[in-house]
Amino acid sequence: EGKIHDDNLQWGGYYFQEKQAPEGYSISDKKISFVVNNKTADFTQELTAYDKLESGEIKINKTIKASSIYSAHGNSTFIFKIVGKDESGTEKVTLYKTMTFTEQDMANIDAEGNVTKSITISEIEPYKYEITEEEIYRYEISEILPVANAESDGETGIINLYDATEKIGEITFKNEKTNNSLL
Repeated sequence: EGKIHDDNLQWGGYYFQEKQAPEGYSISDKKISFVVNNKTADFTQELTAYDKLESGEIKINKTIKASSIYSAHGNSTFIFKIVGKDESGTEKVTLYKTMTFTEQDMANIDAEGNVTKSITISEIEPYKYEITEEEIYRYEISEILPVANAESDGETGIINLYDATEKIGEITFKNEKTNNSLL
């Protein structure tokens, strides 16, 4: 928190412009203007600047076997719950994102017979994100692979943006089809 106090300004127009932001915040490009004249000279003018938290990016990859995509069984849809927590562990944001695989995705099969799709969330606040996959029929998580600024803990992927110098995190969830039934 920066404060400036000056009792000896001449009458006229002035502005403050931030040259350095506090750690974890981006520099504001706004000028904070004020005037010293006969109407304002007899009292203290309090000015407040607001800095935006630096933002980051999360990329969640989902990999399934191409052979598990079968239109008669319906499209394979996965739901991710993404919970952002600050350094004290307080929940600050909760997001839900979906990803659907269709027969059109069969055009992107890798050498191991897998299809991978991704969700990218940009301009996200730099918190520690716990990413879980909601339970769905027919598929189970087989592996969670940390890619960048990430780790796995059981069936939870964790991307930590507030401790990272690069505010980019990436993780891959791999699933196996366990049955063809909807019931």
